[in-house]
Amino acid sequence: MCKANIISFWFVATLLHNTGAQRISEFQPNPAGIDSATQIIEFSGVANQNFKGFLLSIDTDFSDPDRRTVDHAFNISGTFDSNGILNVTVTDLENPSFTLILCSKFTGKIGSGYDKTFASYGIIYDAIGVPDWSLDMNYQLGTAASSNGTNFPYIGVEPILLFRSGSTGDWFGFFNDSHIHNMKGELVDDSHFIEPINSSGTFGAVNPTYVGPILISEFKPNPPGTDPSTQKVEFSGPPGHFFSGWLLSIDTDHTDLSSRTVDSAEKINGVFDSNGILVASIKDLENPSFTIILCRTFTGSTGDSFDVNFTSYGTI
Repeated sequence: MCKANIISFWFVATLLHNTGAQRISEFQPNPAGIDSATQIIEFSGVANQNFKGFLLSIDTDFSDPDRRTVDHAFNISGTFDSNGILNVTVTDLENPSFTLILCSKFTGKIGSGYDKTFASYGIIYDAIGVPDWSLDMNYQLGTAASSNGTNFPYIGVEPILLFRSGSTGDWFGFFNDSHIHNMKGELVDDSHFIEPINSSGTFGAVNPTYVGPILISEFKPNPPGTDPSTQKVEFSGPPGHFFSGWLLSIDTDHTDLSSRTVDSAEKINGVFDSNGILVASIKDLENPSFTIILCRTFTGSTGDSFDVNFTSYGTI
């Protein structure tokens, strides 16, 4: 919850999960609790197209390249569904540090050193390195294996879940600090995604769609002269995306929390234009003092005391 901006949203976006390239889409580097014997790896590709290849897991706990061995080599075979998703069940991965490589062939042996030229792996479709401490960041092979590859940073704790955004394809992680981080290790508020995110993932469904923050960008708290019956409020967000949420105005003229009531609750619906702007017409706001909150849900009524925990407003 991002209370500093007092902003949230709920909307439906055009999903761009399938980019046409075979990629690693979602997996759990170190699931919460005791690891099971198997786990699901999700791949993305061309809808309804068959795919055959290999997923390699390279142990990257070591500075010496000769000690970086092939832990696993999974034969991947299946058909991408209508959303371009293919789920494959594999033996549980060793906990990080490791690098996953999705490639077209593998002729080596489990436990042998990895091919430092990567040439024997044929086409390398994707790769991602996952370190379990800061020094291991230097030993990951994601960017070395592929120009499309990624090396996730170490942020002090290990990732429970890594996934590509259903819209941009960028990697994000749900970590053991119960927060979401991007590929730079920066915190990302969960309100920047359409769908809720948890450590279990969304295997078999389109991944959470990253769209960035939705902001209240312009309004008139107390217009000059006689107040009109309605006024406009401007919001900013991702161009072309549909937005649906609530704009609440809370009377904050009182020291007593129980006296701070919901003055107005306006349903906001619309599509951000090409400049990322959405303008809504609402009933004129009471003059300050007030706090306006843009939120996902509202199940109360005007005149109610505001929710001091903000939980009934959905994502803020």
